[in-house]
Amino acid sequence: MSHDTDDLQISDPGLLSDFRHLAHRARSIARQLHAAYGTERKEIKFDFIDAGEFNAFAGADEGFYVVELNKAVPLFSIILFYRLLSDPDVLPHLDASGDFASSFSLPFVIDPAEFARRSEWEIKANEIRAFAAGTIADFCSTFVVCHEFGHILYGHVEGMRFYYGDGGLAELVSREASFGVETARRRAWEHDADRFSAALLIQFVDELVADRMKHPRTKLVFTDPEGFHTEHTLAIAVASLFAFFVYVQGMRTKLDRLSSHPHPYVRATYLKHMLVQTARSRGRLDLRVFRQLLDRRLEEFMLVLERVGLLDTRTYTRAYMRQVDEELNHLDAISHEHRESCARWRWIS
Repeated sequence: MSHDTDDLQISDPGLLSDFRHLAHRARSIARQLHAAYGTERKEIKFDFIDAGEFNAFAGADEGFYVVELNKAVPLFSIILFYRLLSDPDVLPHLDASGDFASSFSLPFVIDPAEFARRSEWEIKANEIRAFAAGTIADFCSTFVVCHEFGHILYGHVEGMRFYYGDGGLAELVSREASFGVETARRRAWEHDADRFSAALLIQFVDELVADRMKHPRTKLVFTDPEGFHTEHTLAIAVASLFAFFVYVQGMRTKLDRLSSHPHPYVRATYLKHMLVQTARSRGRLDLRVFRQLLDRRLEEFMLVLERVGLLDTRTYTRAYMRQVDEELNHLDAISHEHRESCARWRWIS
């Protein structure tokens, strides 16, 4: 069931504000995309929905294209990053002392496709760490929304109907029912939607860097002492996406449930490449500094993800890391092979 933010049934004022902010951004982006690329097409409508799964959807009805985000996505994203930022090993440049702005225990859903699988988590974060957690969660939820917009603008919604007889795409915990070319085509579509999302998300990074000079809390989180503010903020963004993918998709991989998405580290790696390419097209970026900062952020997140039971770092062997480049090359190949599969419905080149 979809509904406006006035009917979300969220009692916490801060959390309700986060949902409204995300909905406002999603609808603003939808309007801009339609004005720029789809004036002769149906408009894009965004809604939150209530359903018993951690998921997002892109589809169409008679009057609109529709992007729907289950309330669980931003909610659990906020809880995930509040827990990770409760550990001083994540973003250690942020002070972890002082009074807690957030201090509570709650049963967190460990498996996003099985809400009954829960674990008790203790959340303790001071004001600046709570702010950082909320901003990072907002970034990851925005990524999901922009990814769904990518499916619409690349024509995948019509492609789903034409190739599979389905009216929409279920995103985060969808499972493939077939193999071979069908799976390759779906994986190619997901890769392209990620590329589209990266092109939009670099604006989010730029805004955080610019807002440093206006807002004290943003300055504390996203300022680099050596002046590499874009590199610093982009490293936090990429490492955060990795942590998000570990939760959303890594648990599905662990439980041997199939997905159209690659391994979380592979997905974070190619999104890193996409974000870096877009960032460099907009201005100077010191790749050496960025890589150093990203290595630190990934190490921090992986350490704490393992502590809370969401990641087994023993799987990240040298042999596996050597396979990452092979997987990236394969994704590029199938993306190129199937890119014209939805050309007749595509909004953009």
